[in-house]
Amino acid sequence: MARFGTILCPVDFSPATPRVVAYAKDLATALQARLVLLHVSRPMLRFTAVEVGMENIARFANAVHEGAVKNMHALKAELLPETDAILRVETGYPAEVILAVAKEAKVDLIVMGTHGYAGLKRMVFGSVAEKIAKNSPVPVLTVRPYDETAQHP
Repeated sequence: MARFGTILCPVDFSPATPRVVAYAKDLATALQARLVLLHVSRPMLRFTAVEVGMENIARFANAVHEGAVKNMHALKAELLPETDAILRVETGYPAEVILAVAKEAKVDLIVMGTHGYAGLKRMVFGSVAEKIAKNSPVPVLTVRPYDETAQHP
């Protein structure tokens, strides 16, 4: 059986985040694995066409990053108070960054949520989870965000 020494859990602070983190935490505990929580903030490049000024864009991007760091610490305090989970906040396109962090941190498993988009919404937004599952060199466990029939929180 494969050894899962490090588990990566990307989070987006959506209402489904506690459910996904619970799965990752339980797996990490059961497997005695290190847990890495990752949030990826999207780049601010698309705002540069607007005449706002680079210093304002940089200030806004920094505020977004600082807010994400604060949210990660609050998430850990609420959902993982007794763990030594590693917190990371990166900027970039989520699928690319998640795969890069998985490689760099030498993770053995990725546990992540799905949004469950369908139809036009899925075509427009795509699926980060699908991109990860198709391109990940390690196993990916996807957690449905709102499955009332599931036994897990």
